[in-house]
Amino acid sequence: MVDDGGREQWLAGAWPTGPLKEALAAYAGRSLKGLLGPLVAVRLSLPGRPWFDCDTMDDLEEARMHVLNEWTALACEELGIDPARVDRDKILDLTKEVAHGVARPAAPLTAYLLGLAQGAGTASDDAVEKLITLAKNWGQATSETLTDS
Repeated sequence: MVDDGGREQWLAGAWPTGPLKEALAAYAGRSLKGLLGPLVAVRLSLPGRPWFDCDTMDDLEEARMHVLNEWTALACEELGIDPARVDRDKILDLTKEVAHGVARPAAPLTAYLLGLAQGAGTASDDAVEKLITLAKNWGQATSETLTDS
């Protein structure tokens, strides 16, 4: 595959096993381009950016956010939700606090319960902030404070 700039993306390729093994046995260099370059018969260019070239931690973070953006858009479409109504970062903050402060399995459960409350119209405008505070104070919480309404 080649990127938008025409540069080969050697790891995003399919290589015939036989010729690849032969090339590997005969190749003494250390360059992936040197090994695979002679094997390339067809170069494929896809529109857009079907992969991310992650050479730095910033590149990796950009790739993760791109996947998250795509997933959010597709999930919203599937559920019939306007993506503009979803404060993804706020929900991610909530689930992070719950996972670290309470228990990992409590994070998706909390997001689900929040969604149920939103759907039922019973979630207050500051429900996320209240849940974040509850998670941050989980260690000091008592059974009395947990059962109060």
